[in-house]
Amino acid sequence: MAKSHVLVVEDDKLLADVLAYNLDQTGYDISVARDGQDGLRQTEVKLPDVILLDLMLPVVDGLDLYRRLRANAVTRDMFIVMLTPSRKNPTKWLASLLAGTITSTNLSAFAS
Repeated sequence: MAKSHVLVVEDDKLLADVLAYNLDQTGYDISVARDGQDGLRQTEVKLPDVILLDLMLPVVDGLDLYRRLRANAVTRDMFIVMLTPSRKNPTKWLASLLAGTITSTNLSAFAS
């Protein structure tokens, strides 16, 4: 049976390495992208089963990558786990995201 493929899109090298190591030890096939543009490219090369997506990314931010993936018929229904940049109030941040009040231009205001 083939391993499930997880794409970790995270620019913090230490966090990406910890996630990748633990997922690998659990039996997943892992790929790591350090920015949103590379994450998008990697989904085109090898379609992951799950994406762990940081929202505060260089080049193409995570929210923009999320929107691009949801707009694409091939990746529209893919499982995406967002890693929140808000340590102070993740519930408020998530409610704001779902309400559409967080955009790529004001995303940094929610980082702590």
